[in-house]
Amino acid sequence: GTLEADSFAPRELLDLLDIEIVTADPDVLSLMDLRADWAFRGDRVGLSSLVMRIDDSQLSGELGLGSIEKEQILFDLSIDAINLDRYLEPTAEESAGGDAAAAGGTAAAEEELFTVDTLRELNAQGRFRIGEMVVSGLVMSDFTMNLTADGGLLRLNPLTATMYQGSYSGDISLDVRGTQPKLSLNENLSNLQIGGLLLDAQDLQNVEGLFTTGITATSTGNTEAAVIAGLNGNLAFNLTDGLYRGRDFWYEVRRQKALIKGEPVPAAPADPTTDITRLQGSGVLTNGVLQNNDFTMQLPFVRLNGTGSADLNSMLLNYKLSAKVVGRPQFDDGTNLDELQGLTLPVTIKGPVDEPDIVIDLTSLITGLATKKLQDTLLKKYGGEEPAADGEGTAEQEPISDRDATKQLLRKGVRDLLN
Repeated sequence: GTLEADSFAPRELLDLLDIEIVTADPDVLSLMDLRADWAFRGDRVGLSSLVMRIDDSQLSGELGLGSIEKEQILFDLSIDAINLDRYLEPTAEESAGGDAAAAGGTAAAEEELFTVDTLRELNAQGRFRIGEMVVSGLVMSDFTMNLTADGGLLRLNPLTATMYQGSYSGDISLDVRGTQPKLSLNENLSNLQIGGLLLDAQDLQNVEGLFTTGITATSTGNTEAAVIAGLNGNLAFNLTDGLYRGRDFWYEVRRQKALIKGEPVPAAPADPTTDITRLQGSGVLTNGVLQNNDFTMQLPFVRLNGTGSADLNSMLLNYKLSAKVVGRPQFDDGTNLDELQGLTLPVTIKGPVDEPDIVIDLTSLITGLATKKLQDTLLKKYGGEEPAADGEGTAEQEPISDRDATKQLLRKGVRDLLN
């Protein structure tokens, strides 16, 4: 047969049934209608050619029970567009201030991520597709999810989506048969515009660039904090054509150099930024802390590498790097830092992910400048001119005396030593 329902307000129906649903947007669940063909054969029942409108979204596809006795859910559904955040419960910030006051200042218990009892009973298989979706502030398109669930074992694979001009792919498994849920992740983000993602997800506006990352990890727990604290696995990341807002690396170098020499400090930039040609690394996750031993970053005229950690529990960075100056940095005011060419400066990056402290070792800068000046002086006085390479020049060389040969040998030794 067929099933039809004219337009009605689901929220009003739920009120009549004494079912209370609190949503972030109180205007959702105000309109719904549907049409479908239905069939009931033996142990199977289902809807086909389903078309259902919910507010401003349209759902279509097939939905049914492959086995009524086993409560096996089968589905193949599509939604054209939906903002899921409107249908979720309000966040703490969106809730009325009186609720927090009524709690007497006591922190509320963390909400459980997984409804274990329900998931243990879930027996389902199917595919879900969404043309355009907003969830947790993130904007996605062409979202596809395949789900299998049976006996407390759930798997979402493949998970795919297009987002922020890049792509997402994932394989997520969840085991709720034990006392604590066990989570397994294998996720990849490729060529995302990281600025838009961070702005929507965390309201961070200080990083831009093309971002790629991959994580394979496991965890145990049923709250967000527990899952993060239990993350163990591997992670790799790569950022190209990047920009960091809020700090200008070369201004910090120039400022500290001026302080060392007792010279006027250059004017601070109105909009301090640091171009990031490339940033990459990989590491091991242990209890939510990433230990990264191959961190590398390329900035204009400088190459940084070193080790450090990123604590996902507290969102704090702690890195110790070596910054080698390459080339001759030139600036808009006509100044340059020729004397820094070839120096290696210790740099520490420490503090919150969104605004860490970046410190250049002043002692090392003083020593480096003095050492380089001494090297230049010694090379000029004792090193002599670098001899021409074999095959260079056309003039026939005159024989040299033993004394001159000894001088050339000593000069070469000085050059080798200082270089």
